[in-house]
Amino acid sequence: MGRRVLIVAKTRKRAVELWDEALPLATDAHKVRRAKGAERITFQTGGILVPVGLNSTSYRGITADTVYLADGLTEADAADVLPALSASAEPAILHGDAA
Repeated sequence: MGRRVLIVAKTRKRAVELWDEALPLATDAHKVRRAKGAERITFQTGGILVPVGLNSTSYRGITADTVYLADGLTEADAADVLPALSASAEPAILHGDAA
């Protein structure tokens, strides 16, 4: 099964910008959803890539295997999102560079 990845930024707008940057790299995407507020890339393996802003609650109810903290966010900044990893057999937190 593919990994479920959340791109986490301070704002939803910034998370979507980063998601847009990842689109050209998703050459094996099964489905790309661009609906405002419901952006998601789904892969044949069952993996997903979803943008999440800390200024919204769009992450509630999502389970993830990997949380990518963008723009220098810390785990403390994203404490509300990290429970999304609780159901993963192999949870991971990746840290991006500060903007």
